[in-house]
Amino acid sequence: MTTRLTMLFLLGALAVPGLAAAKPGDRDFQHTFPAASRLCQRVADGNAPHRLAGSEDQVTAACATLQSVYDAAVAAAPGRDALEQAIEDAKASVQSACQGEDRSACRSARQAARASVKSARQSYRESARGYHAAIREARTAFWTTVKGLAASRQD
Repeated sequence: MTTRLTMLFLLGALAVPGLAAAKPGDRDFQHTFPAASRLCQRVADGNAPHRLAGSEDQVTAACATLQSVYDAAVAAAPGRDALEQAIEDAKASVQSACQGEDRSACRSARQAARASVKSARQSYRESARGYHAAIREARTAFWTTVKGLAASRQD
């Protein structure tokens, strides 16, 4: 019976939503910012769009800023290692507590394991939200700069 409950707990803990999908920081710069990276490459190659002609230095600076913010966000992106370790630790503590005849110790170990996994999962989610917020803000700032340059060129 305890083996069945332990396995049920572990299956529930391992079914962490969102972990099967791409992790924050897995995509490279070109996939994270496809249009911006193409524009940056065009400007670097000397083929700036005519609406941005004369503003190549400012576009290059905006591209460098976007790249540096991306690099910082990837460096701060959460890893799954801490979450996976919390799950393994919870599994081990539940298995050891449920080996004996003391059902209350087993129940307490399961509750503590659930709390531990929940805390690790929440920490991972908060870190992932921070990563996505940084990427979103960088994208917005880049395109605001580029559109401002294009609009000033048309005046």
